[in-house]
Amino acid sequence: MNFQILISRARASPKEIPSQEDISQIVGYCDMRAHQAFGPRATSLTPQLALREDPPYPETLVDGTSVIVVLQTNRSWIGYFYEAAHEVVHALDATEATSGKETWLEEGIATAFSLSIVEEVFDRKSAGDALGDPTYRRAYRMVSRVDRDTTRLGQQLRAQAGTIPTVSRDDVLALYPNVSQSLLSHLFKRFEHPDR
Repeated sequence: MNFQILISRARASPKEIPSQEDISQIVGYCDMRAHQAFGPRATSLTPQLALREDPPYPETLVDGTSVIVVLQTNRSWIGYFYEAAHEVVHALDATEATSGKETWLEEGIATAFSLSIVEEVFDRKSAGDALGDPTYRRAYRMVSRVDRDTTRLGQQLRAQAGTIPTVSRDDVLALYPNVSQSLLSHLFKRFEHPDR
């Protein structure tokens, strides 16, 4: 699928609310870019898109037969690219066993990828503005301390462990032996979602 028309429309009015068809295409674009960055989907579950107003946060859900990328309603083009890119990283490896057990490492990689997509489609300032929540900003800073190229970090760790949720401390140390024990310890703590 050619996404150039979608991206042109997004750049023309980044703060407008796109149509539901556009939102589906945004998810498709972000999913394609996640596969290019991190490799193919590890789960055989079929991905689906859902929009909701309440509760007021995006997430990736697993219901046994599907991986559901849930995005908020009434977001701007920038907001949808940011949320979709973040959630498709989780959707690459989502299973019922991993659902709700995200680590700071996984959230940091997903946040870094979403910022890179917003910067790619719009610009650096839009990416900085999209990252408003200090908890996600902290996760992003932590993974950046392991490797400033956060896409490479996710790619290498996923290749080492098979999926991002199954990355271990040993996997990180095998690739990045100079990571401090205190940073490593924090990266593997369960992420504290600020909005849940």
